[in-house]
Amino acid sequence: LALSAGDDCIGSIFDELLGSTPSNFHVHASYFLYSALGLDAACLGNHDFDLGSDLLTHSIEADAHFPILVTNLSGCSKLMERCSPAAILVVKGIRIGLLGLITPAELKNIDPDCHVTNPIESIKNILPAIQPWCDAIIILSHLGLSLENTTVPMAIAGDVELAKSLPFGSIQLIIGGHSHHELNSQGLSPKNIVNGIPIVQTGSLGRFLGQVDLHISRRSSA
Repeated sequence: LALSAGDDCIGSIFDELLGSTPSNFHVHASYFLYSALGLDAACLGNHDFDLGSDLLTHSIEADAHFPILVTNLSGCSKLMERCSPAAILVVKGIRIGLLGLITPAELKNIDPDCHVTNPIESIKNILPAIQPWCDAIIILSHLGLSLENTTVPMAIAGDVELAKSLPFGSIQLIIGGHSHHELNSQGLSPKNIVNGIPIVQTGSLGRFLGQVDLHISRRSSA
């Protein structure tokens, strides 16, 4: 699976191609290239809203030929028609559940009808519905690493706090973003396994591509 943890626009010269409204939009360069490369799913980051919900909705409709996941967002009906709270993909016969989380921090130009809900409560609400249908579950998180160790504004919870709040090992992986940490560059570190849940993150600006190997067996979920 190829996955993105959000913030897929704002910060590149190619963002000029987005225009300022749907009427002068040309292309969402990241989503267009992700689609061509076969990206399997992405979550939304706070900067994806920097040019407004209407332009984001149009960008997804035009160029994102893969699921955009956001589990803790409600309202903003037009955008939610283009996003999903969860997805299940089958890889080599293994059913992989995917969930997406967005931080409520640093959200600009978000539609007043959009509401970012508590990420911990959102995950706990959806897990009972999706777990019976999955052999493994991955969270794409744009919360940031931890409220205690952050390089950017954060709110409510980071990936560490999220992992601590869940049943031990109930999630097989958290792929993080937002806080620009470069984790596990020498291999998975024990300090980044929280409550039996590995947390990975690959820095910022697309400089690195992370790789995680999950081993699924009948007796062990990861």
